[in-house]
Amino acid sequence: MPASSSNIISIDFELPKGTTLDVTESTILSMEAMASEALKGVKYTMVSVGGTNMMSSGSETNTGRVVFS
Repeated sequence: MPASSSNIISIDFELPKGTTLDVTESTILSMEAMASEALKGVKYTMVSVGGTNMMSSGSETNTGRVVFS
C-alpha cells in the first residue's frame, strides 16, 4: 500500500441492536471526548450518530462514526 500524507482517523461504532439514539449519541460523544484528549494535533472532529441500512432500507439508531483530522 502506498504511503499516505492524510492524517485522518475514522472510528466506526456499533452498539447492540435496539440501542436508542440518545444512548448511542451519549456513548459516542463520550468516546470522542476521550479520544480527543489522547490524540495530539487534532484540528477538526466530525461526529455522526445513527444512519441508514442500505440492505433493509431502514434506519439504524445503534451506529455512529467519529472522524478526527
